[in-house]
Amino acid sequence: MAGHLPNEVEQFILKYIDSLEEMEILLLLSSAPEKVWTPDMVYEAIRSSLDSVKQRLEALAAKGLLQSKGEGHRSYQFQPATADLAAAVQSLAMAYKERRLRVLECLFSKPLSSLRIFADAFKIRKDSNNG
Repeated sequence: MAGHLPNEVEQFILKYIDSLEEMEILLLLSSAPEKVWTPDMVYEAIRSSLDSVKQRLEALAAKGLLQSKGEGHRSYQFQPATADLAAAVQSLAMAYKERRLRVLECLFSKPLSSLRIFADAFKIRKDSNNG
């Protein structure tokens, strides 16, 4: 089925990717694995919010997809914790080139996390008590 994503790509997106921005950052860094990136460099490449870029870089490092270096002025490099993660990112990059729409559909159709649903429940409850 040429139009469908490989199962491992779908599973990777579901488990590791929380936003389009995060995916774009991951794919950017994976495209030059020898390069060490600062948040400013990533910001210049993708033109998002610098604070958001910093948060996404930290999240990707926490997931074992990037290596974080330095203390105050951090830098990042594509160095997944396992060979399986490296292969999954490579599969994602290929799928994004060949089936961009399918990748985006998968990303945007992710179910909300239970934590977000839990947090939203309090928001709704608070709003309904103010009415």
